[in-house]
Amino acid sequence: MINYYIMSDMILEKKQILNFTKKVKLKSIINEKHYMHNTSTPSIIKYKDWYIINIRVPGYYFDKDFHFLGYYYQSHMIQNNKTIILDKSFEVVKNQMIKLNKNLNDWPRNFHVGVEDLRLFNDKVSEQLLFIGTIGESQKKWKGYRTECGFGVYTLTGESLIINRLIKENKKRIDKNWVFYNYKKDDKWKLKIIYEWYPLLRIYDIKESDNKSNWNLQNEIIIKVPERFKNFRGSTCGYNYKNEIWFICHKVYGDYKKLGRGACQYYHIFIVFDHNMKLLRYSDEINFGTKNVEYCCGIIVEDDRVFVTYSELDKTSKVAIYDKDYIDSLFIYKGNL
Repeated sequence: MINYYIMSDMILEKKQILNFTKKVKLKSIINEKHYMHNTSTPSIIKYKDWYIINIRVPGYYFDKDFHFLGYYYQSHMIQNNKTIILDKSFEVVKNQMIKLNKNLNDWPRNFHVGVEDLRLFNDKVSEQLLFIGTIGESQKKWKGYRTECGFGVYTLTGESLIINRLIKENKKRIDKNWVFYNYKKDDKWKLKIIYEWYPLLRIYDIKESDNKSNWNLQNEIIIKVPERFKNFRGSTCGYNYKNEIWFICHKVYGDYKKLGRGACQYYHIFIVFDHNMKLLRYSDEINFGTKNVEYCCGIIVEDDRVFVTYSELDKTSKVAIYDKDYIDSLFIYKGNL
């Protein structure tokens, strides 16, 4: 029997790195104090003649012993984001923070402020630049906090993001890592969300509810996936390249609740489907950097290059550019299930 769970030591080389890591001093919108924030997980998308990068500026950091330290005020955690626009030569055209809404569009006060792990998506249905990410809520009945996902239209002007909650029946206390993708049916583009990758791939439509800020997940589609997909979680939204849809997922070895974050090891996997979500190929588990905690939220596939955005230890913001032939050489599965 093949052991699918041997951890890989493969660190991807042959790359050009654009490093946007920076310390940012921000004034809290809640208590008016200033805090120094690390920049973290970036997400990249190609939009018109630009490359758009969203960079997360989280409301926490880890110290040298991997202790979690957050910038809290009355149970609120503050999650900032910033926009960087690059031209085709990777010159910075714009670099600006995104304004925050203090109460997340009049939601309850116990919601955390801002969007975590924001992913950019160039939607072919609405022809708009969308985002999807994690939002959180602190309540005693949740024994700490819960997370859910939200989405909206991404602004390039620095104005506050209008966040729509994504509602799913029988959801988990911790729900995150949902991703968008587009596919074509009868010559029309459709928008879908991948909710879960294993034991079945669970895919949904979204539809606006009577409450204008809530959208419901409906019309579930399930697809069989290999056992190799066990514990895979969503990382990037799907990127349409020719007749294919490319994703990057991640997998974590180790239970950080029991062992601590420093004992965990993150890996990423390239996965490619056709437009009917038939699995075409996937890679081995790989790393983009040398740290045990890394997280990827963005991918662009071109004829000659593949762009990947990732962070390490939640305090760096990097764009890696690889030769596409090199990425193509990483696939270990090609063919039918």
